[in-house]
Amino acid sequence: MITKLEEKRGGRAKLDNESIHFKKFIQDNWLIDMAFNNRIYTWNNKQVGVHQIASRLDHFLLSDNAIHLGQDFSASILPFSG
Repeated sequence: MITKLEEKRGGRAKLDNESIHFKKFIQDNWLIDMAFNNRIYTWNNKQVGVHQIASRLDHFLLSDNAIHLGQDFSASILPFSG
């Protein structure tokens, strides 16, 4: 589920209602949507050129209280091996 258009390349340049509701859920619950330290796109349609669509569908959400624990948090996407 994307929460902003920067998380998508190709396809329609519009957020659907589910994306808008998910973004609102994150904000309403004071969650932190962590950035990945290695890639932004976690899904693609396996097309090339102008037909390729890629999106960041995975999100790692932390409670805003977690940053006060004194821990370092990072999120990495593992390579696809299937």
